[in-house]
Amino acid sequence: EIKIHKGIDLSTWRFGDPVYVTANGCVVIVDYNETYGNYIIVQHKENISTLSARLSEVKVKHGDIIKQGDIIGLTGNTGEGNGVCLHYEIHIGLDVVDPLSYLDATQ
Repeated sequence: EIKIHKGIDLSTWRFGDPVYVTANGCVVIVDYNETYGNYIIVQHKENISTLSARLSEVKVKHGDIIKQGDIIGLTGNTGEGNGVCLHYEIHIGLDVVDPLSYLDATQ
């Protein structure tokens, strides 16, 4: 069985590192499933949302208004995957887009 991987996995190789929200927004989903493990969806402006998954711990709750740089969770290995990481996706409407086009590793 082939699965399409929508998003990127970011790892520091350490369990429990902080995960920061990438832009201001509102937490619309905090949940768990077998694929993503512990995950959070944040709604941002202009129909953009981000998904942060595989978290060992969640530090926000549904409805929280958060600012860029706030800690939303800790890296982990819940759900499907290999090793400790943050699984990260960017959605514009119903489309999943390449997060690498939006990330600036220099900051």
